[in-house]
Amino acid sequence: MSHSSEIIDIENDDIEKNIATDTEKNNIPHNGKPITIIEVSPKGTYLVTYSPEHNTIIGWNVENVKDKDEVQLKPDYCYTFDHNLIGVIQNICVSDDKKLAYIYNYYIKIIDMNNGGQEIKLNLDLCYYKHNYNHYYYCTFNLRGEFIVRKRIYDQSYNPRIIWIYSTQTKNNKWMCKGIYEIPKGYEMISISKYNKLYLLFSNNHIYEWDLLTEKSIKMFSNEEKIEVIKLFI
Repeated sequence: MSHSSEIIDIENDDIEKNIATDTEKNNIPHNGKPITIIEVSPKGTYLVTYSPEHNTIIGWNVENVKDKDEVQLKPDYCYTFDHNLIGVIQNICVSDDKKLAYIYNYYIKIIDMNNGGQEIKLNLDLCYYKHNYNHYYYCTFNLRGEFIVRKRIYDQSYNPRIIWIYSTQTKNNKWMCKGIYEIPKGYEMISISKYNKLYLLFSNNHIYEWDLLTEKSIKMFSNEEKIEVIKLFI
């Protein structure tokens, strides 16, 4: 009897160790898989990390860290992709109030991490409208809490490259467009800052800064040699 009781005690100990090990694994962000993208919200209060191997994006609340000397953040939200990703994530951005947006295979998806991952749509989304279709290339949030996206509309005769600015006041799970700007021919977009500054490359030799609020531009840099814009996808 004593021998049998000893075996049971050992088995219980093993079970407890296994449970503890599983719990530790669950607390490891992305299950320990490599992180390839880190993005911070405009005011630096929230950040997200992306792991392609784990197929997840995790949100981290930077603002509510109690111990300022403690560098170890705790995961705040985990988003697992509910669709098959074709290719790679091209762009990820996050707002200070935990709205997550990402572009994959030239499509865009926006979710509200404060509302159980509720999906948010964009109005004036002309994707596959009649003979037209969209390609999304870039998205970001500015300091005013607005959502800025760059996309290109393809049809049989005209392919404009357009910057869309959306209000993030959600109505019926949609964001409403409040401004549209077309990138002039001959210019290539480099990036958009959180300060509503659009940076453009012209004729591969000149860099311009265009203010989306004042709609005025200044030349920032010129070079006789060709300037190449290199897009990095880690």
